[in-house]
Amino acid sequence: MNVRSRLVAVAAAGALLVACARSEMPGVQTPALRVAEHAVRSHFARLAVSDAGLDRVVVFNRRYKAIFKIPDSNPEGIWIDGSAHIYVANPSPVNVVNEYDATGKFIFAYRERMTDPVDVTTDVYGHVYVVNSGAPASAMVVEFAQQHDTPFGYCLTGLDNQGIAVDSGGDLFVSGNDTEGKGHLLEYPNTLAYCSSTVSPRVKFGTAGGIKIDSKGNLVVCDRANGVDIVPPPYASVRKTIRVKGAREYDYDALDRLGENLFVTDPPAGKAYVVAYSSGKLKRVLGSAQGLKLPQAPALY
Repeated sequence: MNVRSRLVAVAAAGALLVACARSEMPGVQTPALRVAEHAVRSHFARLAVSDAGLDRVVVFNRRYKAIFKIPDSNPEGIWIDGSAHIYVANPSPVNVVNEYDATGKFIFAYRERMTDPVDVTTDVYGHVYVVNSGAPASAMVVEFAQQHDTPFGYCLTGLDNQGIAVDSGGDLFVSGNDTEGKGHLLEYPNTLAYCSSTVSPRVKFGTAGGIKIDSKGNLVVCDRANGVDIVPPPYASVRKTIRVKGAREYDYDALDRLGENLFVTDPPAGKAYVVAYSSGKLKRVLGSAQGLKLPQAPALY
């Protein structure tokens, strides 16, 4: 049975897989496909939080106890793939995306066309997607084959990019801000083929931050000063906004698979919040007591 057939069979069994539409794309494959789950496991084994104040990625167990730290200079956006590899975007002046294994051992660095990388994700084939922040006229989204530093593709977005996610159909979503600082969404059908994107002009944000996709295909977008916006298909309006009382900023987010918990970072407050996704009720606050100083982004596996 070929790779695509196996994916169909797994999807029929109920697994949440992110499919890449371009099966012909080259890349290094592990024996088990790297499954980029934007709606990650509900009973997560680990929570990782990038912390720019510590120059570390802090890894917690499911009881929110820090179990180890990964040294990483100026970490921001973070992602964990289906093999539990941890990807960390390091913006200017470092300008690299580092890949680590589940124990925190360094594996690979993606550097080509990294001008100010702020977020990273992967698809089911292990391809790595990175958004660079910066001037809207020059900031781009870049695609790499797994552990290859020569980009497979790259596109200018016209935004100051902030977040990136891939849905179950292989469509790529980018959140970012225009020259006036207003937040927008871009959708790239079939990932970066032909650099053809669709803007969602009817959905605007105060200032866009990170983005994830829940198990129903809703976009979960950090509107930094206002809350976390839930944007259902066809991405024409915000269905609801989740806010945490006293929060100063909503920077990056992460979800569990069944949509039970939403994880959001608040760098100015030095905190990360665990919120019930359905009700918006605050469940837990992680901060200095858990060893955090300037948390940037969460990720789970």
